[in-house]
Amino acid sequence: DGARLTVTPTMRFELFGVTPEKGQWRWSKDRAYAAKAAYENYCNNHSTRVSLDQYWHELEETTANEPNFVRKSPDGTVQYYVGPRNYKMLSDVWLDLRVLGKITDFPHEKHEDLLYRIIDWVTNPGDLVLDSFAGSGTTGAVAHKMGRRWIMIELGDHCHTHIIPRLQKVIDGEDQGGISKAVDWKGGGGFRYYHLAPSLLEKDRWGNWVINSEYNPAMLTEALCKLEGFTHAPSETIWWQHGFSTERDFIYITTQNLSAEQLQALSEDVGEERSLLVLCSAWRGVDAAEAGIRWPNLTLKKIPKVVLSRCEWGHDDYSLNVQNLPMSQSAPKKGQMSLFSDVSREAAKNAKKPG
Repeated sequence: DGARLTVTPTMRFELFGVTPEKGQWRWSKDRAYAAKAAYENYCNNHSTRVSLDQYWHELEETTANEPNFVRKSPDGTVQYYVGPRNYKMLSDVWLDLRVLGKITDFPHEKHEDLLYRIIDWVTNPGDLVLDSFAGSGTTGAVAHKMGRRWIMIELGDHCHTHIIPRLQKVIDGEDQGGISKAVDWKGGGGFRYYHLAPSLLEKDRWGNWVINSEYNPAMLTEALCKLEGFTHAPSETIWWQHGFSTERDFIYITTQNLSAEQLQALSEDVGEERSLLVLCSAWRGVDAAEAGIRWPNLTLKKIPKVVLSRCEWGHDDYSLNVQNLPMSQSAPKKGQMSLFSDVSREAAKNAKKPG
């Protein structure tokens, strides 16, 4: 296919009755029209005398330049002629594949056949496939149908407009395009979707670390609960219960500067049978050692110091360690393959997390 995927308006023109709706032609209009005329000249005046390769060599010798030919194939594809070379291709295993897919309207969508061959060569069922630029989601769709686990990352809005709807059709068995018939895909499995939150910390104009201004109180509460290993579960009746780690251990998060009187009232409300981790901007009227003696049921930590203490600096490898993932109790239907045995399609729909 002669059309390329970059877009320069002057490279979109009619050639053999075809004007690209997506992408552009490989050559400029003048070069393409000259190449078309050169090929027509060969067909009309030289095709009975020499082969196209021989004619190409003749022109190369007389002009000292590589001649250009372009033609329209019987199936309607615009083809650029590549002249003879004094070397051989190491392999021709890619020449039979279609590169561009048409399952979605994404302009750079790759064909499922292409991803199938790559994944089939280098992975086994159950292996993990990563695509850091998910695009239209072809990698995940093909990996899913092939029984591989997969991770895809995408910054664009097409994560919602293309990828998620496409994968839901794959899971439901509604997607019978691409490689579906070749692998006898019937549906099944599931996926988790996560939205990466903005950085929790930022520096103010004096270079001090502060909580990112993009965080509202609800976002901050949820983020710090996760950071401290608590389940985020704000109570509707007890104002200081923002989350819990056990039936008697709770967390309270505030950006206020708490006084000794406020801490005393908080300790009395918590009671002797429960403990409370208090994350606040600061406290006054008492130091940390004295606070531990006066209020043994409270543990005080400062924001953002508690966040900085959790940060890792200077690592060569920041491998992601995702913990406390939501689990689903529903099992896949009989006959369906589950790539994530603890996640059903219904869980996948509701798995959006802000952090």
